[in-house]
Amino acid sequence: MSPAAPGPARGRDQALLLLFCLALFLPGFFTLPPIDRDEPRFAQASRQLLESGDWVDIRFQAAPRYKKPIAIYWLQATTAALTDRGAIWAYRLPSLIGAVAAVLLTAAIGGRLFGRPAGLAGGVMLAASLLLAVQARLATTDAALLAAILLVQAMLARAYLAADRAFLSWWETVLLWGGLGLALLFKWPVVLLIAGGTAAALAIADRDAGWLARLRPLAGVGIALLIVAPWLVLIERTSGGAFLAQSAGGDLFAKLVGAQESHGAPPGYYLVAFAVGLAPFTPVAIAAVPWAWRQRRQKAVRFCLAWLLPSWLVFELVPTKLPHYVLPLLPALALLAAAALAAPPPSVRWRGPALAVGIVIALGLAAAAAALPWRLEGRLDAV
Repeated sequence: MSPAAPGPARGRDQALLLLFCLALFLPGFFTLPPIDRDEPRFAQASRQLLESGDWVDIRFQAAPRYKKPIAIYWLQATTAALTDRGAIWAYRLPSLIGAVAAVLLTAAIGGRLFGRPAGLAGGVMLAASLLLAVQARLATTDAALLAAILLVQAMLARAYLAADRAFLSWWETVLLWGGLGLALLFKWPVVLLIAGGTAAALAIADRDAGWLARLRPLAGVGIALLIVAPWLVLIERTSGGAFLAQSAGGDLFAKLVGAQESHGAPPGYYLVAFAVGLAPFTPVAIAAVPWAWRQRRQKAVRFCLAWLLPSWLVFELVPTKLPHYVLPLLPALALLAAAALAAPPPSVRWRGPALAVGIVIALGLAAAAAALPWRLEGRLDAV
């Protein structure tokens, strides 16, 4: 196997990906009504935060809303204050920005792992995936959380692949642990599962945990605490201890021990979620599985497998199941599929046509989202 030389994505690639993301995510962004029951709840809580001027407590109507931490409400309130606090799209802007950032970070990670062509193809696949297209248009946590997690994963990949065994630079350390702190303020356990599972799986598979010292964990934990602790102390005082009791005990623990809000499904559910979420590139990902297993000793492939497999197994074991839970794993799957496409024949035949067909389908779906108002109401909205 002779992959392209690893390296960061070029500025031109990032610009093309940005335009591609906007072409996919903007149709329907401003005109679609709330399409998820959680979306108006997040937006209303953010609007109340903005109107009350209380940037510590989280309220939904008259009740506290302590299921998730504060970061998404801060971002939504800020974008609404800068645009139109009465429009649902104003509260979707953090999701749009997070989705675009996630695509750019995926391309950057892929470029470092597998080379520029694979990084660009992986970014395209993630951008065109059905699951990210939905999350980019929802005023909820997941797209912004994905961007924060990918920032952490990018720095993990940099440390793991470092040939000279050098420590992360201080700015990379700030990005890694700052991204972790930000992700914790979006949704407590997810980043710990993804990043921790990746690091642990690599240490076990390689029988070597020494590379983890390159992450500067002592300084890093301090950076993360500086981000998380001030608000956590304030909300615990404001709520009289109710925030942690409800978010960790009432929300997180309940999902671990039972199917919360009737969102239960048997093991194997997330195989279907992966297939639907990565559409229209699911066939490419399936074709890449044998290649990824054959190349599992390659460090770049091993990193993606360590990112993907442990968290997927945990998700399968947890009784509460929702399709968007696999979103932080889609970039790893997309990058493995892209690396297989970029590998020399006969790794994956029909590579070019498969990628082209997927892009055409994704653009067609975006055009359909823009044309839907014409079919329903006789009007055509570009966005």
